[in-house]
Amino acid sequence: VLGAALGVPDRFPYAAKRAAREAPPPRERRAAELAALHARAGGLGGLPESLALIAFAPVHHDEAFHLERLRPVQGVVRLAADRTVAGRVEGVAGPDIHLTASDGRALLLDGRLLAGRPLGAAAADAETTAPVEAPAGEAASPEALF
Repeated sequence: VLGAALGVPDRFPYAAKRAAREAPPPRERRAAELAALHARAGGLGGLPESLALIAFAPVHHDEAFHLERLRPVQGVVRLAADRTVAGRVEGVAGPDIHLTASDGRALLLDGRLLAGRPLGAAAADAETTAPVEAPAGEAASPEALF
C-alpha cells in the first residue's frame, strides 16, 4: 500500500544497493528524504488498521556495516579452487564482503559463494591469487581486470 502510494519500489536491484553503499549521501540528506516520505505516508487516507503511524525516528546503520570504510569496488573476486583471497575485511552488508586486498585494491567478494569451501587464515604476506573481474557495468578491458 505505502510503496504504491509513495512511489517507492518493493525491491531494489542488488547493483543499486551496492552502489549506494559505496558513496551514500550525507546522513542529514538521507534523514530528510525519509522524513519527507514519512510525512507523505502520514497524510495518506485509507490505510489499513494494521498500519500504525509512529513518530519519525531515523536510525543509521553506517557504523554497524562500516560504510565509512567502503570505497568504490575496483574488482569482484571469482573464487577458484586452490586460490587465495587475502586482505582486510572493511565491511559486510548482506552477502557482500568488502575487502582491501594486500595490494590496496578495493575488492568485493560475494559471501554466498563461500558455502562448502574450506576457509583458513592467509599468511601475513599472502596476495590474492583468485581471479578478479571488473565490477558489473564496467567494460572488461585489460586495465579493468587484475
